[in-house]
Amino acid sequence: MLSFDRYCDEIVTQTSLLTSAITGADLTVTVPSCPDWNVGQLLRHLGGAQRWAAEIVRSRATEAIRRDFTDLSAYTREDPAVTGPWLAEGAARLAGALREAGAGTPVWTPIASGITDFYVNCSGPGARCISTLPTPLRRRRPSGWSTSPARSSPGGVRTRNPPSPRAGR
Repeated sequence: MLSFDRYCDEIVTQTSLLTSAITGADLTVTVPSCPDWNVGQLLRHLGGAQRWAAEIVRSRATEAIRRDFTDLSAYTREDPAVTGPWLAEGAARLAGALREAGAGTPVWTPIASGITDFYVNCSGPGARCISTLPTPLRRRRPSGWSTSPARSSPGGVRTRNPPSPRAGR
């Protein structure tokens, strides 16, 4: 089982893998599993969720806080040169907030767990979104990602997802 700190590392690592997959890509391509969104909007959703979770953890929120990553209408023409670093910054914020709080710290979560471990497990493999990307972008996956059919997503692509931090408890 990986340590809490290792999971925090994976938030940054997996987001970095995702940003390398979008370098030079057309982010206006429609996401097949979310036909109302394009790739840029999906990436803004991911980065917004990372920032939202970071704020919950940083502030030790006990109630839900406002989500600013659901209206994506302003993000229809994203530039990978801007979106990639923005994603990396959000991942670093979240990993930093989680490290500062530590494992098992009580915080608000959308399910009953109510501890920071929830956000490590949800956010660590931030690049899971790759399975929802259009095929041309999925083919651009960076080294370190596998296509193992035994543990892959419906699109046949999966990140180096670490096991759940609660596995084996």
